[in-house]
Amino acid sequence: MSVGPRNWRRRLLLPLSLGIADGILNVLTLASAAVLHGRGLDAGLATRVGMDASVSAIFTVFVAEHGQLRAELSRAEHELSLTESGRLASGALGRQVAREAVEAALVASIANFAGAIVPLLDGAHDGSSP
Repeated sequence: MSVGPRNWRRRLLLPLSLGIADGILNVLTLASAAVLHGRGLDAGLATRVGMDASVSAIFTVFVAEHGQLRAELSRAEHELSLTESGRLASGALGRQVAREAVEAALVASIANFAGAIVPLLDGAHDGSSP
């Protein structure tokens, strides 16, 4: 968990870079069939591939980030010698963990969409498709 607005860059750098990289890899995989079958690139294909990439990113990053942050809370409970497990997660810190996980998932999803749609729109605009 991070405290304060100064940590947003460090906290969101991983979801941002993963989203862009995953979006580019998704575009290579999902759009290759259209190119190989001679259908070419267009805005509709770019939007479909971008949306598919975004949906997978939002779920994956949320689950990973939420699990990581909850594990940090669990470790903190253990270090503080709290007798009842889950006390930190059920309060304000638990809500902050959920907010940070949603924020990271949204950043990854938007970055994934951009990483997927920009190369396809560029290829469609350049007329480099068959």
